Amino acid sequence: MAQPAAHAFDDLPRTPNHHFRLHYFASVSHVIGQVVATFPTAKVAFEEFPFLIGYREELARRGTVGDAAWWRDAIHAWELMATGHLPLRALREAAGLDARALALLFCCGLTEEDGRFGLLFEALQATPGTHRPTMGLLNAWWREPSDVGEVRGALRQLRDLGLTRVVNPDAPRVEWALEPNGPLWDALRGEVHESPAPWLRYRAASALAPLEELVLPDAVRETVARVPLLLASGQVRSLIVRGPNHGGRRTLVGAVARTLGRGMLEVTDLGGEAADERGRAAGTLATLLHAVPALVVDPGPGETLTLPALAWADGPVAVVLGR
Repeated sequence: MAQPAAHAFDDLPRTPNHHFRLHYFASVSHVIGQVVATFPTAKVAFEEFPFLIGYREELARRGTVGDAAWWRDAIHAWELMATGHLPLRALREAAGLDARALALLFCCGLTEEDGRFGLLFEALQATPGTHRPTMGLLNAWWREPSDVGEVRGALRQLRDLGLTRVVNPDAPRVEWALEPNGPLWDALRGEVHESPAPWLRYRAASALAPLEELVLPDAVRETVARVPLLLASGQVRSLIVRGPNHGGRRTLVGAVARTLGRGMLEVTDLGGEAADERGRAAGTLATLLHAVPALVVDPGPGETLTLPALAWADGPVAVVLGR
């Protein structure tokens, strides 16, 4: 019998990695239930995929198999006692993701954590060489009788957030296989990298210069001193800093971010066709890292520039320009 959801995970530290693992096992729980339903009996299912036995035993010790409502309530109860930054919670609140969307995201990432799930997907989909779940499989596993497109909508939302991407875009849509975005998946796990991608650089708040230590002209210092309060209150949503190269522009943005209790995520190489995709990923990653995204661009004299939208950044956005 499952433990009461309200206290099932009281002994687990409230860290990003443990939060990640709870969502991971919630998705595994649902997958096992669907796999068992595919075969005549549970015994046959576990004979076909014996690695699932270990997961079933672990789930039985902690919670339950196939009960999405129990897992939702148990994770929520665990979160209530968490006071620090949880990337998954921040993203859920910023983007309005529900429990099903998160379970779908984690199903897309199961192969990242255990390669045996790739063989399971390949066998059940009858798609040789495809070790990622397809939209057809995900829709079948999570669709409820009253579903009028909610699963497809959730999968589209995950792609819009830059969290997942299609491995085989030339295939029919129902056969699209989805995988997680590597840098964002790492951030979901609570892993922090200085260079998540060649066009990204992250610095934690503790590594940024304090605002009071910057050497600034008096007039500039008076202006800058008001900026954090305006950004924190939401009266201002963006900070634009102009100046010559090596003139301390990024240091200034970093100091403001530190004052807000955030790190800084520098975003470069925003030209060309990849700009919108990178903007989506950068906004989401900034939320996961609790950072201020700083778009670094250098248009020429008289040149106009359209910046990508960082729709899912849960805080202010900075733009670093040349003269």
